[in-house]
Formats: sequence, C-alpha cells, structure tokens
Amino acid sequence: MNYLEEAGGKLWAPAIDERLSQVVDLLRERLEVGGRPVAMVGISLGAHGILVSALNPAVEAVVVYYGAYDPRKALGKHFGPDVKLPVDVVAEVNAAVLMLHGALDDEVPVQIAHDMEAALKSAGKKVELVVYPGAYHRFDRGPTDRMSGNRTRDGYIYVYDDAAAKDAWKRTIAWLHAYMDNP
Repeated sequence: MNYLEEAGGKLWAPAIDERLSQVVDLLRERLEVGGRPVAMVGISLGAHGILVSALNPAVEAVVVYYGAYDPRKALGKHFGPDVKLPVDVVAEVNAAVLMLHGALDDEVPVQIAHDMEAALKSAGKKVELVVYPGAYHRFDRGPTDRMSGNRTRDGYIYVYDDAAAKDAWKRTIAWLHAYMDNP
C-alpha cells in the first residue's frame, strides 16, 4: 500500500519517508514478525519516524532522540505551504511517541520538543517528553570523529552525557516493551 499517495500534499523528505514506510511493510511480511505491529527509533532527523507513523498504521511505537520536529523553527529551513513536517501530521500519528531531548540542545532547541509534545497531546495522542538537564544534542553519542573538540562547524555543541544516555536507553527499551509486547 502506498501511504504517501493517501497522505496528500508533499512530505519533507519523501524519499526517506517512502523508504521507511516500505521497510515497515517488509518487516510485517517477515514470518518472525507475523503481521504484528512495528516500532521505530529515530535520532535527530529520525523524527521522520513520526511522519511514517502518520502514514503507516502498522507503526505503533516511536522513540525520537532530540528530534527536528519542525525544521522551520529548529533549523531555519523554508518549505512551501504544502510540505508536511512531523509537527504538521500530529492528528494522523498512529503510534505512542517517546521524545528524549537535552535541555541545553543548541541545534534543536528544547522548546521545539515542548511544542511537539503539546501538539501531540492536543491531538489526543499518547506522548511522553523527557528532558535531560545539562544535556546537549547527541547526548547519547557525543562529538563525531570529524570534529575537533565538542563544536560542529556550525557552532553546535555535542557532549556525551553518560547518565542521560543510560536513562534514555532504559526508557527506550521500556517504551518499546510497553507498546510492542502488549499491542
């Protein structure tokens, strides 16, 4: 089934969303999955998982680490009025959404996560936002090997936060068990 055609309008990154939706459908066809629902875990731009959840009803749980739910606000990107972003599809979201974000994230400010949480709650969706005080973007991984120090070329700070990373992982596993073991 092509959920993208049914969604109407354009998506932020249609190739990514289409491929992710196809992966969901392929997973469901696997014998070991047995047609059961699936979950998605995304990091930063992995907020696409929310778009896919809105498009594909087989996705029942989504976990997003420091997501770019609204790149217009978070990254200053400009899109046409017909382009759908994660924040634009909250009414169609099928999954329970766990959002994990650093309070000091200077790449995707935590207010973007608060706005997304409010939008999902307003639409009657199951959502939980966990904000880690003192944590930045990539709190679970820290700087990349291409960085010198903890600043990106664009000036964003990436610092590994052991306590936040461990807590986020525990919450991710618990969220997936809660929504995938008891669909």
